[in-house]
Amino acid sequence: TVIGVGGGSAMDVAKVVACLVTNGGSIYDYYAGGTKRFGPRAVKLILIPTTAGTGSEVTNVGVYTNPRAGVKMPFVTDEFWADEALIDPEMTYSLPPAVTASTGMDAFCHAIEAYWNKESQPMCDFLAMGALKTILENIKAAYDHPDDTAARGAMITAALVAGVAFSQTRTTGIHAVSFPLTTEFHASHGAACSITLPAFIRAAKQGAAEKLRVLAGYLGYADAGALADGVEALMRSMKMPVRLRELGVREADIPHIAEVGLTAAIIQLTPAEMNQETVEALLRSIL
Repeated sequence: TVIGVGGGSAMDVAKVVACLVTNGGSIYDYYAGGTKRFGPRAVKLILIPTTAGTGSEVTNVGVYTNPRAGVKMPFVTDEFWADEALIDPEMTYSLPPAVTASTGMDAFCHAIEAYWNKESQPMCDFLAMGALKTILENIKAAYDHPDDTAARGAMITAALVAGVAFSQTRTTGIHAVSFPLTTEFHASHGAACSITLPAFIRAAKQGAAEKLRVLAGYLGYADAGALADGVEALMRSMKMPVRLRELGVREADIPHIAEVGLTAAIIQLTPAEMNQETVEALLRSIL
């Protein structure tokens, strides 16, 4: 049995370890240029999250950085589904506020990307909408009052539900663009995702205007623009970065970030035209 206890990175490592026990070799043999494929694993995989954010305990996705190739990309295989996932909000009570904010907004991104995803379907929509509402109602309380047990319980539940939702659709442009922001500008995963969230909400109106209108109303906002503004205000209230320059990004870096983001296939699941020109424009809007 392999037991992964921790945040998303720890659980993702456990997924690979469980596979390598049976398949042998190194992760380099299987990931980002590797030629091998994982066969059935013979060991049990148990995942126990200690953050309310990644949803890795209920997905078949792992995200890894390959230092040899200088890339961070998702790795998807059915062998990454856990045999058991244990959810205990007490595991999150000691999270520092900054980690509460970052991982919580990561869960928010998972849910909204599942909702507007080109591969979305009604079951994912219901799960995603519920997760988004729960996060908005509880993340600031968990941030301001780390010992608020009700908020902690709500957040870890919402993270799990968001994980189930995006496990069926995968993520979209938010996560695609986050990869170079993490590997090259050293932002935490949650910060690298959420920093583009308001801009992607505005961009997603291109292909999902009606869905966003419904979602905004459900979450208590007049329209998608107000939702984007509200999310940005929430992030500011938790001292999260909301402009790329806060991560050290310069105008000259924009084309490269867009180019790297476009190499991730998931970016084309965004309900908007995603190409070099449009992604650069989106990034410049939040520089």
